[in-house]
Amino acid sequence: MSPKKAKGDKKPKDDGKKRKRRTKKDTGVKRSCSAYIYFTKSFREELKAKALKDNTTVPKANEVAKLAGERWKTLSETERKPFEDLAAKDKARYLQEVRKHEFRNRSKLNSSTLLSETQNGVSIYIPMRFFP
Repeated sequence: MSPKKAKGDKKPKDDGKKRKRRTKKDTGVKRSCSAYIYFTKSFREELKAKALKDNTTVPKANEVAKLAGERWKTLSETERKPFEDLAAKDKARYLQEVRKHEFRNRSKLNSSTLLSETQNGVSIYIPMRFFP
């Protein structure tokens, strides 16, 4: 009697066909960062500067994350305010870019309309039947 094989020991079937790769859906817009992310960026820079000043080694990524999380919990509202302001600005930027991207994609998908932008920033759809 032969020994049983583990479930993971199966070999993939080779039909001679190439596997199709899934294409990643590209939104084209970089997501907004949270206040905590902005805080960790500045905290990491402070730790690096301190390590260079003291001629010590820079903490590893997991150590930095642990220290940043502990420090973030102890921050007061006034200390968090600058990071929350940065996050709010970044969120506004993100929402604006998403709107622009949606309008561009909508005009590409729907060939019966044209997207034109006026000078005051308002986007208007103009039906193609008005153009010769």
